[in-house]
Amino acid sequence: MFKKIGIISHPEIDRISLIVKIIEKLQDNAEIFCDPYTVKEVMASDLEIKESEITSMDVELAIILGGDGTILWSIKELKCDPLLLCIKAGKVGYLTELDVSDVENTLRGIDLLLEDKFMIDERSKLRVDGDADALNEVSIFPVLPASLLEFNVNAKIEGLVEELPNFRADGVLVSTQTGSTAYSLSLGGSIIHPKTSAFILTPINAIGGLQKPLVVPDNAEISIKLERKDRDAYLLCDGIIVKKLHPPDEVTIKKSEDVARFVRIYAGH
Repeated sequence: MFKKIGIISHPEIDRISLIVKIIEKLQDNAEIFCDPYTVKEVMASDLEIKESEITSMDVELAIILGGDGTILWSIKELKCDPLLLCIKAGKVGYLTELDVSDVENTLRGIDLLLEDKFMIDERSKLRVDGDADALNEVSIFPVLPASLLEFNVNAKIEGLVEELPNFRADGVLVSTQTGSTAYSLSLGGSIIHPKTSAFILTPINAIGGLQKPLVVPDNAEISIKLERKDRDAYLLCDGIIVKKLHPPDEVTIKKSEDVARFVRIYAGH
């Protein structure tokens, strides 16, 4: 059973009473660590909690309340690689397991968690230039809006290099199976089942529609090079700017050694 549990909540959610009830269920079984905002909100209650910045949390399980944006940000900030139990408290909740609007069901889910009635859903990540990771997607956008970029893209698969024709577009995405249901889907990309060993490369409004979304095996090493002079771009991981790119900069994207591990409560809870 978990000895240390972290709780992270979006500052704008109004579900402190639910957080208090969750902590009451957990505090007899584990040390509870909360981000500074959550600690401030629940301090009036008689709870045994400790304050911790998210980047320094050392926990086995992180309970995250918010939307998908909060979840993606929290995963990036957490350095301890905990299991993740995500509770929807925003407008979008594809990554969540429970919902703050259903208090009874959420608290029942916490009971089942304490009874070890859950499974672990592992999700692949992407790694860029051997450094930054992304759970949803790696994206490249122009620094200047409405400014076309030109891309040279190739994929090295089991030693063989497959090179795509150069194309001009508003940007490009490389998405995981998880990210295939996010921005890539809005651009016409395929949905990839989480258990499928594949990623998807999706151009953003390519000129003439000549370059379509491309599904590649997840052992591919994808290289993307900026070709158009004087057209700088931003490299983002899950919507967060990592660095600025200048032609002819090139980035390399491949499967990360790390994964995100989500808690899934057994069906019928």
